[in-house]
Amino acid sequence: MKLVLIEWIDSYSVYEQWDFLSDLEEPKVIKCKSVGFVVKETKESIMIIPYISGEDEGGKGGICIPKICIVSTTELNGITHLINHDEGMGLNILVTECCGVGPITNENYCPKCGKKINRL
Repeated sequence: MKLVLIEWIDSYSVYEQWDFLSDLEEPKVIKCKSVGFVVKETKESIMIIPYISGEDEGGKGGICIPKICIVSTTELNGITHLINHDEGMGLNILVTECCGVGPITNENYCPKCGKKINRL
């Protein structure tokens, strides 16, 4: 499965209550970044899931993003999987491999060849 970083524009709710139109804030754009495995894709949308169990049997936390909202999509080559250390905190570490050495989680450079490892 392909692992991607998608940068996209989202909508937001302005106010929950009635208010004077003259008091409304200026509209703004909400920029989002999502990382996940591409599990489904159509001409209009892409579905990614950050958590996949076992042999691709199940997943959790998926999102379907309309392609019209996507600013950019970057395939994360060299990243082999995501480790979720604390689901409640949403803390994820991208695990990479380089030169047959891996997983590399904490270093910024490959311990074998010295190549810089780009982190998100």
